[in-house]
Amino acid sequence: MTVKKTIKPSDKFIRQQFIISTVFFGVGIVGLFIGAAHLIGFGILFMVLAFMHKDRDIIKIYDQNIEIKIAPLAATKFIKFSDLTKTERISEKKIFVHYMNGNDPKKLRMPVQMIDAKELSEFLEMLDSKINSAA
Repeated sequence: MTVKKTIKPSDKFIRQQFIISTVFFGVGIVGLFIGAAHLIGFGILFMVLAFMHKDRDIIKIYDQNIEIKIAPLAATKFIKFSDLTKTERISEKKIFVHYMNGNDPKKLRMPVQMIDAKELSEFLEMLDSKINSAA
């Protein structure tokens, strides 16, 4: 299986992660004097997560399926194009992909906040075309 396309986290999302980690780290430094030093740990955690997300692929598109791994410790979802049933756009921030896992209908919420808007719209158009071609 060769990867046809990959989708990485947007630069905006990575910047947000770094800003959150910097704020927590700064508040943790101040918290050393008032007994809330545990916030330094949250700052370090968000910094590590931002570095892990930076060069990682969230979505990999193959010839027959897609692979979605939203977070470093999250389970990887493999979805065949033939199992896709529909995409549901509830709002700009809430998009679901419906698919069949054997005889069980499943839905997966897309990580909209993590993906650049242009890449997301191209990905959803590709999914819609695969669904329509299978029907």
